[in-house]
Amino acid sequence: MEYHLKGAGLINALQGRRINFLLIGLHFPDTDGVDLIQEICKQRLAEHIVVIAEKHYRPLLAALHTSRVDAIIDTFNDSMGTIRAALRSVQNGQVYVSPMLEPYLQMRHQTMTKLMHLTQAELRVLRIIGSGIDDSAAAGILGVSEATVHSHRRSIIGKFKVSSSAKLVYEAVRLGFVRMPSMDTTLTPDGVKSILLP
Repeated sequence: MEYHLKGAGLINALQGRRINFLLIGLHFPDTDGVDLIQEICKQRLAEHIVVIAEKHYRPLLAALHTSRVDAIIDTFNDSMGTIRAALRSVQNGQVYVSPMLEPYLQMRHQTMTKLMHLTQAELRVLRIIGSGIDDSAAAGILGVSEATVHSHRRSIIGKFKVSSSAKLVYEAVRLGFVRMPSMDTTLTPDGVKSILLP
């Protein structure tokens, strides 16, 4: 385990090696934490990134538009049991977002929509299928044909650059298009909901 107080020191320490697990805050004396996280993501310097934050970081949280982080934990409101469970779930490839911080992350999907060039129809479909609903049920909810939903799903999968619908659900949650099911659940890359246990 290593501890770094400055962003430049952290980047230097990560260069030339890839670590499995990075816990990172949003405030550094020498750099913007969001920029630092985006650089770490861009260079793929860490396999799993867990952001430690609190509500008073809300302007920075809203700026985490394109960062592919695995968890955002509120150390002020989340219990130690929840934090431990969230870290274990991240290690198993799941996503966790503290329920107290979700409202400050809602802007993420708007930026990602523009970056991925999603149409309004695709965005409507994504909001439904991103929660794990199949094409038939989504068609009924949206009042369109199953073929239309399937066509939009294929297009969205291509724009997200993922290989399956399960991975699309995972990315939809990770990037903020779909709200986490509840405080006590996480979503795996296979699209399976699992209960967070302390």
